[in-house]
Amino acid sequence: MSHITIIERREIYEKRLLGVSFYQIAKDLKRPTKTIIAEYKRNKVATHGYEPTRAQEQVDKRKSKPRVLHKFSNPAIKDFVVKALEDDFSPEQISGRIVSETGFKVSHETIYSFVYRDKQEGGQLYKHLRRCHKKRKPRLPKTNKSRIKNSVSITERPKVVDEKSRFGDLELDTVEGKKGSGFFVTIVDKATKKLWARFIPNKTSENTRKAILEMLSGLKIKTLTSDNGSEFACHQEISEELAAKFYFARPYSSWERGLNEHTNGLLRQYFPKKTEFDQEGIEEKLREVVAKINRRPRKSLNFKTPDEAFSLLAEV
Repeated sequence: MSHITIIERREIYEKRLLGVSFYQIAKDLKRPTKTIIAEYKRNKVATHGYEPTRAQEQVDKRKSKPRVLHKFSNPAIKDFVVKALEDDFSPEQISGRIVSETGFKVSHETIYSFVYRDKQEGGQLYKHLRRCHKKRKPRLPKTNKSRIKNSVSITERPKVVDEKSRFGDLELDTVEGKKGSGFFVTIVDKATKKLWARFIPNKTSENTRKAILEMLSGLKIKTLTSDNGSEFACHQEISEELAAKFYFARPYSSWERGLNEHTNGLLRQYFPKKTEFDQEGIEEKLREVVAKINRRPRKSLNFKTPDEAFSLLAEV
């Protein structure tokens, strides 16, 4: 319902002078009685009572003042939110985590309001929000035939994988830097959302194989699922080394590895498209970013972090 107008305020004033009840005024204006009572009490002036012009002036004055975010007057809340934002938690992740950390509830809408207020005042917190969604590429002609020799389709993968109840069901992919500057091999566990990533200078199947085995050394892996990129042509060797089954999503069906696609998007916050991956210190930066992502609480994990979920489920 819209706000009370100056015309309605004049009608309230005139009818109150005639002794008309709040109930009848509300009925005439087609508004709830409590709305009329609240309007009258809130905008009444002590020395003059209720006057429509003064009431409108008070409303306009309140609107011109910035909204006070009362919860952020509490240092515990403000400190936690600022630190979490600087660690690149999303407002929703902060909202889900803050109760267990501080005992206070703060909605993600309130956190967004805090961030935008900070921006208006010259702050930099907004730079930690995720944005810049990529545009979809035109779809290429589809084929259901995999280019990988001896590949096993995702349709043959055990149903238990989709239950996300155990550690060791992994999705694999690669992330490309600026043309010719290298790639990241990325791995994410479906149950814990734990991420691993490694830089490789070029996308050969041998480089990919070595990176995967180095990252997963000592872990008990059950299944691996990738797209049909030629970098995964060594899947049989990987499967044998890890004693795990290797499956391939159907061509042009990225939603079958939705978690991996989403997690690659989290990496892109730090390594936008056309980033030079062969720059000095890229491996150290990648380790820092992966550690940061694994420390973020996830709604799908009941706001535990991937690291916390991994410590509960992983068999090392």
